[in-house]
Amino acid sequence: MSDRAPDGDSTAQGDGMWPRVYAVLLRLYPRSFRDLLARDMARTFATRLEEVESTRGFLGRGRFLAGELGGLVCSVTSQRLGGRAADHGMPLGSPLRSIPTLNTRRKDPMSMIVQELRHALRRLARTLGLGLGATVAVYSVVHSIVIRPLPYSESDRLVWLDHAGPGIGAEGGLGMTRGLYAHYRDRITAFEDMAAWTPIDVTVTGEPPERVRAVAATPELFRTLRVSPALGTVFETARDTAGQSATVVISHRFWTRWFGADPDAVGRILRADGSPLEVIGVMPAGFAFPSPDVDLWARVAIDPSTPSFGGFSWEGVARLSPSATREVAEAEVRALIPGLRERFGVGRMLDETRLAPVFPPLKHQVVREAERTLWILLGSVCFVLLLACANVANLLLVRAEGRQRETALRRALGAGRMELLRYHLSEGLLLSIAGGVLGVLLAQAAVGILVAAGPKALPRLAEVSLSPGVLAFAALLVLGT
Repeated sequence: MSDRAPDGDSTAQGDGMWPRVYAVLLRLYPRSFRDLLARDMARTFATRLEEVESTRGFLGRGRFLAGELGGLVCSVTSQRLGGRAADHGMPLGSPLRSIPTLNTRRKDPMSMIVQELRHALRRLARTLGLGLGATVAVYSVVHSIVIRPLPYSESDRLVWLDHAGPGIGAEGGLGMTRGLYAHYRDRITAFEDMAAWTPIDVTVTGEPPERVRAVAATPELFRTLRVSPALGTVFETARDTAGQSATVVISHRFWTRWFGADPDAVGRILRADGSPLEVIGVMPAGFAFPSPDVDLWARVAIDPSTPSFGGFSWEGVARLSPSATREVAEAEVRALIPGLRERFGVGRMLDETRLAPVFPPLKHQVVREAERTLWILLGSVCFVLLLACANVANLLLVRAEGRQRETALRRALGAGRMELLRYHLSEGLLLSIAGGVLGVLLAQAAVGILVAAGPKALPRLAEVSLSPGVLAFAALLVLGT
């Protein structure tokens, strides 16, 4: 724009002065910026100044000049101090967004980034949210059931007492007998404690009567597991004497349902299958051994001096001594098995079955087939998450095609590779965080439904939750996506 003001015309002189001031200030920008945009910015400024003077008068012109020139100074300062060149200096009518110096409403870089991400978040966060939610929900199940230790003190030292019969094609699963328990109890030095039990179903007399899942267990059961009752005591300190009722420990669930969570329930009498049972203890909430449906643990004593060998209808658990291993315990048992011939007269059975000990970790026995299935399920949802990431990446790639001019302009305005990389990484991170928040909410809902209505055969189902370990995994997953 030419300077058309004669010296005697104050208005024209002002019109010529302010464009020159603006042009001088434009020279403070970097050369690459000036070569690209300075001429268009000066022309636009002069045009806007004429419009303001003709419509708003003297005061309007003052406000316009203060805003434009002040904004230009701030923009130049930001550029010289290392601000993003692409966020300042865009002329009116540019295919990109307007700049603060030519718009009375200025935006900081973060608000502009958020504005750019708004549409992408709405379109893409749902896709990532579904993938992340499914992955976090399944991982919470795997973590709670497979990865997390059993809720017993030093649970890695607990082993399941089982036997195999290669002679009859049984690689395991025979279990225990009363005679085997009596034969092993005082002879295996690798065991610090051991216990045995057999499942039973009893009918508890009441209004109405209730069929209850129970186990008859040796007194060492709770001591072996290192579990204390929430109320009362357990078998290790209880003594059955003549004239007194037999004793029973009840689950927290049964205590709440049958006694209304009454603290005075300890010492009361239950009648199970017509026999009186004195309640001596209540187990804590969440205790579920050997299975979640067990509500009663009745005491049974096995006299080692006069036992019978019995049938393989019993199960057993043992706690290894601090210096022992499963291999050492199995070796001790193999050495003890030949003694069963003389003590119980079961030589023919031993010859036919070739009885051998199998002592897997208790956790392995509890999880069993579910472990492999859960790992496969986790791998499947991770693959679904990868597909979601690929889908989002394709959408972002399409979006990037339309932003080539913006990227080229950012480079022309002085933005380096690291600045562009930080910009796009911040965009991707915010997108992943939005998807992660949505995913965690979906996972929380899915876990709640699973715990409430999941298959009862799934072990440790009541322990499934979004624990801190699961949330840490979710955070790493967000960074990875």
